[in-house]
Amino acid sequence: EGMILIRGGFGESKPADEYSQELLNRHQAEIQEKLGFGYDSAEVIDYQSQVVNGVNYLINARTSNGQIFNAT
Repeated sequence: EGMILIRGGFGESKPADEYSQELLNRHQAEIQEKLGFGYDSAEVIDYQSQVVNGVNYLINARTSNGQIFNAT
């Protein structure tokens, strides 16, 4: 019943927290450019982390108009 973790893969989903929201806000311009659309604000739904040579994050978020996206 536990999630099987693949070496180098992303871990289990974690609920939004202050740090994940800060990351999303800090990289808003880059994310909008990659998504190809803009948004006024977005709220983190949940996120996963991956420890490699540093830490990678996969963040699932919802814009103020309800559009859901993920960002790495």
